[in-house]
Amino acid sequence: MPVAAKPRYLPAAQLDLMDTLDWIAEASVPAAQAWLIETRQRLQALEAHPDLGHRPRSKRFAQLGYRVLVLGDYLAFYKVRESEVVVYRVLRGSRNLKAALG
Repeated sequence: MPVAAKPRYLPAAQLDLMDTLDWIAEASVPAAQAWLIETRQRLQALEAHPDLGHRPRSKRFAQLGYRVLVLGDYLAFYKVRESEVVVYRVLRGSRNLKAALG
């Protein structure tokens, strides 16, 4: 399924990225910068390959139409629309995902 536009980040996903960046930067600014570059590159790849992520194991999340892209210790939850990829959240995999995604 071709997608014409770059991924669109909902405000919650933008906040997730900034919070994670700040958290990593507390220990190492270069590590935070490297994480952000790698994460953005992987998420941008969804433009050309929207099915790059997998369907979540959770039936509930799968039924809601989410796909999951693994980003090291983090998971990007997104949905593929007709002409775009919408990134809903970028969360640490150890987090309570049901609480975070509703």
